[in-house]
Amino acid sequence: MYTDQVEPAGRLLTTRNACRHVDASRATLYRAARRGDLHPVRLSRHFTRWPLADLDAWIKRAATPEDKNVGDPTHEGSAP
Repeated sequence: MYTDQVEPAGRLLTTRNACRHVDASRATLYRAARRGDLHPVRLSRHFTRWPLADLDAWIKRAATPEDKNVGDPTHEGSAP
């Protein structure tokens, strides 16, 4: 009997549904994957799925400003 438990990867979306979820083009998703920002699951050449949790984390990172002082008039280099 096989007893090893595999942790589920979570919900996986097709490329079309992933594009809709993040409101981005297919090219944008694949560009993010090439940069290492997203980690698609490739089951074959034409069978790619995108982990929902990965997409949500990518959106959250993009929505969080890297420089917390952007827009702060007391911070050097902020826009006038």
